[in-house]
Amino acid sequence: MKCVLCDGGDFDVVAAELRYEIQRKVVRCRQCGLISLENPQDDSIDYRQPEYRQEHGPVLGRGSSPAELFAIMRPFQEARVERVGSLLKPECKVLEVGCATGHFLDAIRDRCAEVTGVEPHKGDAAFARTHCGLNVVDEPLETSDLPREHYDIIFLFQVFEHIADPLPFLALCRDHLVSGGAVYLEVPNVDDALVAVFEISAFRDFYYRLPHVYYYSPETLRRMMEAGGFPGRVRTAQYYSLFNHVHWLTVGAPQPDQTTAHSVPEWVLGSERQEATSRDIREFMDRANREYGALLESRNVADRIAYCGYKGR
Repeated sequence: MKCVLCDGGDFDVVAAELRYEIQRKVVRCRQCGLISLENPQDDSIDYRQPEYRQEHGPVLGRGSSPAELFAIMRPFQEARVERVGSLLKPECKVLEVGCATGHFLDAIRDRCAEVTGVEPHKGDAAFARTHCGLNVVDEPLETSDLPREHYDIIFLFQVFEHIADPLPFLALCRDHLVSGGAVYLEVPNVDDALVAVFEISAFRDFYYRLPHVYYYSPETLRRMMEAGGFPGRVRTAQYYSLFNHVHWLTVGAPQPDQTTAHSVPEWVLGSERQEATSRDIREFMDRANREYGALLESRNVADRIAYCGYKGR
């Protein structure tokens, strides 16, 4: 095995098995620090098959239909659009690779001239076409007939960590972008505070999993993107809530679904006499959640890494 980033051949074992007791080693390159599955190109997951969504979705322990996936994920897109809003222009032609049911493209369609999706899972792609009326192709980017040197922005949300050969994939993205076009992507942060700060062993056991083949830190992601011809800016972003972290600290286990894990707890305001107090408590929790996320982001230990790089710069 050779490291795809630095061509090094010496590795330390980070974990001996993945989530659900799957026997597969996770290794760190001693030369550049990139973390991956051992032999990351040996990835047998077929994202086109219905079984993929039955095993990997927003609710732990069971599959989700395309309609349920869209209903769960669509409300989260407003915060995502706010993060990337400065990139979106009325004349932009946007491509999202791994768009699933089209929840992000649906959120930005009125802000751009053209939106297109790539989604190999046929059920999700069909839902995006029929439910949202989106232009989504259900085959990988490398075999699609999508136009070259056409798109202003390519988005990848929770996709790049699945790519077994990242540098050839980035070259393919360059081919589809206009000169000066941008790639914006988000991946899980291997320096997530639950590991790097709180050192929760149960979360560490939960973190490494198929179908992720690479586990990036801000530094290794920056180096990978620069090697792929996309110099740019790296930062972190916190999506999971303060209360999700408290749950991990006290229970040592994940919450049941992404809606719960991303949210501040809700409750009925209660009696008229205590309504004002109840509202003040809710405002306090919202404020604490925002400040906690901002703190993690400022230290680069938030749960996502966001990278924006540009072709030709």
